[in-house]
Amino acid sequence: MKTIHKNNDLVFNLELYDSDNQLINIDDLKSVDIELFTLTTKEDNYIKLDKQDITDNKIMVDNSKLQKLEEGILYIVVHLTFYDSSFPDGSYDYTQKLETNYYIQ
Repeated sequence: MKTIHKNNDLVFNLELYDSDNQLINIDDLKSVDIELFTLTTKEDNYIKLDKQDITDNKIMVDNSKLQKLEEGILYIVVHLTFYDSSFPDGSYDYTQKLETNYYIQ
């Protein structure tokens, strides 16, 4: 577990894999919504990101946003929308909650 101090920026790769164990490229998705939080952080203070906040599958969080989080293990909820013409609206959604190897302090 790596400790991240709130006065530092946080940069990490978002590595998500599909059912064929292929790396999902965020740029190929219709949309992405991400929430970063610790278990003791109030929902109003969650860090919310979208597809425009991710470059080359890399998430960059400024220390001013980290200040909103309470101390604890960093969790991520990722909501992905894939293009898929077999669905009536042309896409399907997938949501996953992940525990990171980061401890916010």
